[in-house]
This record gives sequence, C-alpha cells and structure tokens, in this order.
Amino acid sequence: MVDPLPAAGSAATLPLWQNAGWRPSHHALLTADGAWTYREMADAADRWAAALAAAGLRRGDVLGSLFENGSEAVLALQSAWRLGAVICPFNTRLSPVELRQQCRLVNPRMLLTQSQRTADLDPLSAPVSGLTARPLTVMAGDRPAADTIAMCWAPLAPATTAPLRAEPAGVTADDRAALLFTSGTSGRLKAAILTHGGLQSHAAASALRLGCLPDDIWLAPLPLFHVGGLAIIVRSTLAGTTMALSRSGRAPDIAEALEQWPVTLVSLVPTQLRMLLEIWPGPPPRRLRTVLLGGAAADDDLLRAARQRGWPVAVTYGLTEAGSQVATTWPDADPDLSEGVGVAAPPLPLTQIEIRDGQGQCLPAGQIGDIWVRGPGLMVGYLNDPAASAEALVAGWLRTGDLGRLDLDGRLRVAARRDDLIVSGGENIYPAEVEAVLASHPDIQEACVVAAPDPVWGHMVWAAIVPTLLYSDAVTVELPQTLPSGLDAWVAERLAAYKRPRRYLVLASLPRTASGKVSRTGVRQALGLDAGDG
Repeated sequence: MVDPLPAAGSAATLPLWQNAGWRPSHHALLTADGAWTYREMADAADRWAAALAAAGLRRGDVLGSLFENGSEAVLALQSAWRLGAVICPFNTRLSPVELRQQCRLVNPRMLLTQSQRTADLDPLSAPVSGLTARPLTVMAGDRPAADTIAMCWAPLAPATTAPLRAEPAGVTADDRAALLFTSGTSGRLKAAILTHGGLQSHAAASALRLGCLPDDIWLAPLPLFHVGGLAIIVRSTLAGTTMALSRSGRAPDIAEALEQWPVTLVSLVPTQLRMLLEIWPGPPPRRLRTVLLGGAAADDDLLRAARQRGWPVAVTYGLTEAGSQVATTWPDADPDLSEGVGVAAPPLPLTQIEIRDGQGQCLPAGQIGDIWVRGPGLMVGYLNDPAASAEALVAGWLRTGDLGRLDLDGRLRVAARRDDLIVSGGENIYPAEVEAVLASHPDIQEACVVAAPDPVWGHMVWAAIVPTLLYSDAVTVELPQTLPSGLDAWVAERLAAYKRPRRYLVLASLPRTASGKVSRTGVRQALGLDAGDG
C-alpha cells in the first residue's frame, strides 16, 4: 500500500513508503548480511512500528537507538518516523556513564538495541528506567514481551507471518525527526534538533551539487549515529535509490564493499581514503563517480594522490547543526590548493555563507572570521538548552563556531574550528596551517597541533605526529632535539616563530572519534594536557 501524498503546505513525506509503491522491487538497502527491497524494508519497518506503538511509543516521543551499522539501525529510524516519533541514535562506543548522561538529556521513551547486548547493558537499565515512562522490552517477533529491562529489541530477519501495518502519523516538514549529539571533541553535551523538512531539503540540495541517478548506490562506511551517515539514509530514500553498508569503516571492509557492489558514491573521512588508497591497486571502480570527503581537513598530498589515481573526490565542509554539508566541491573539479589553508569549496545550492567579525559584522573577501550559514537543513536548536540555541542561531543564521574566509568568487576556505584556535602573544594560530606544514615533511604521515598553556605568551603550540615509518611505542621528544631529522629547521623555514611547535609527541596513530575525526581531546591527553587546557 502506498501512502497518500501529504496535504498542501506539508512539505514532508515518508519516502520509504512512497517508494515501496513506486519502486517496490528496487533495492533500498544492501548489507553484508543481505539485501532489502523497498517493499521489504517498508513492511519490516511497519512491523517494528506496530510493535513499538503497541508498547506505548507515540508521536513526539524520543526513541533511542543503539545499533552498529546494519539494517536494524535503518529500521529503527524508519519505524520511529512512521509513528511520528523522534529518533536519537546513540554512539555504540559509549560507556554506560556516557550513555546515562545522554539519556538524561534526551529522555528517550524507549531504547532499541539488539537482544544479545541485553546482558552487556544491564547496568543501563537503571538510568534508562529512571527516565522512561514505562520500562519494558519490545519484541517484534514471536517471543513474549517482558517488562524487566528498560530497552526494546526487534529481530533482523523479516517475520514469516502476515505483516502488521502501523497507522502512519502523517509527519510535517516542521516535525522533529532526529536528535543528534554534536561530534565536537570538547564542550558540554548538546543534542541538535533536526526536522523532517530540513533533512529532506538538505538532501535535495546535496543532489543538486553531486547529481542523482536512478541506479545510484551510495556506500556508507560512516556511523549511522552521526549526521554524515544519517544523511545518506535520507538522500537515498528521498531519491528512491540504494544505500549500501560496509561491514565496518575499516579500509579492507570498504574495499570489499566496493568490489562486491557497483557503488556510484561513497562518503569517507580523510583517514579512510588514505588507508583505502594504500590497499587499493590501480584506478577506482569504474562506476564510482563521487567520493564525498569530509569530517576533517584533508591534507594536500592526500588530495593530489587521489586525483592522480583517478579518484573523483568532492571535498565538503559541514557540521551536525547544519544537517551535514555546507560547502562542497564538484567531484570532477581539481581541488584548488593554491592558498595553503583549506580547499576552496562553493556553498551548497540554496545555502548562504558569510564571514563575520566578533561583533557580527560582515568581513570582506580574503579576511578570516567566523563562518555563518543560512540555508536548508539547519537545526532548530539544541534540546533543552535555550542559551546555547540563542548563541548558535541568530535571525535565521547559524554561527558555526568555525573560522574561515571567502574567496572573491564566494568559495569558502576553512581555517580552523573555533575551539581549535590557538592564541599566542595576541597572535592567532590556525592549526590547519601548522598541520599542513608538518604533514608536508617527507617523514611525517599525519600531524595534530593543540594549545598548551604558557606563562608568558598565554599559549604555545604542541604537536603530535605520526612518522611515515610507524613506531611501535609512543616516544616523547623535547626540542631542540630533531625527530624526524631536520624537522625543526623544516618548520622554521615555513612558519613564523610563534607558530612553531615547542613540543612533539611521536605516535603510531592519532587518536580519533567514532566518526573518524582526529580527537584533539585525545591528543591533549596524550600530551599530558587536561582536556580543557587551551
């Protein structure tokens, strides 16, 4: 059964059920464990939604989801939206303490997870039950329901009995769709509120930039509990195309997925692309037309290597609060690396970018300042945090907290995240610039710089580096010693004295978040700094 079109003025639909009628046998999802057509996915999501509704989930409730990448994560989202509930996907790497903190903020009515994790997550039952109206376990199969643990569970395999159909809630564009925790590596806990209309209009804008073909297959190695992964679900179902999930975000599993399926688009973070290039011989798969590269700054050498080998990289800048992409290059365009800081990326269609000073006044092209964004997909605020919402959203504009500049033609170059800015002796130091110089050294693979307190200058630069020849153990090296050979002289030739790192830590790899970004908090901790230092 195909859902009716929404009433006039209601800009949102539930595309999964529309495409179950329009493209019933077309693949909606490919996983290592099997494929799902649009009809199969819609029927399964209906069964999940019917079970959740019977258990008490209602329109506007928050449904927590704790799944690794797989069909369960997609079905949890779709079943929540079927009922007009709000999905809140939790990071699967969270400790019980961290999950308790996040649950207290979003107050989920239910938490959906795999049954085999029940024993592992027993400590969560107390904090979650303290927040839910009725602690219980939901089972969408033929097992009896229980009310002893405050989490829901539903099976992966489609039921063999006649499918249940949940009564569609008829969501509107302004209805809340998702709560996503911001992925910054510092600061207090915040959950961005994204709407159905915002997510769908943002997906349409992304399609205008990257293109959309009927047989597209978009591979998602990114976690679905981050905006980069969730956005792929929305883009694919809105277009009636196919989403594919690799077994993990590791390079061998990404390579396996690229070999198994005729993937046309893939979303990667720089670390994933670098490792993929190391194990992938020759040119990219013939059908691959876009590698959407974001989540962290990509160094020039990586972009040049990918371009030389024929990988169609589209560099993107985005953030959770903006619904994902803000500025994105075309995949067939050579990255403009002429300015030394950041790739020049034009704003997404329907998106405006301004660079402003600390008083909110617009700055001319070429000057670095705060990045402000207006366009589709912006969050409506942070959950239960009016002060932070008012600080971030001003007259329809989002203050990203990041620093950048606009070229004369309006393309954005990102200089640094606001929290990453280092101020020494009144001089601004942009980590991206220092890291680019370090990474350009032939013996350095990756680098991350952070602020360390200094009694005279306020702050100084400390750096963690990963040599091209990896070390098995971490070794701290104090200047004026040089490791790798000539590094200090190399940096001195390329940076002003106040920008040069005063301490180095050699690591086998940089610490990263679940989404693959370098964790500056982790780097600070490795350097012996408190998370709040700098």
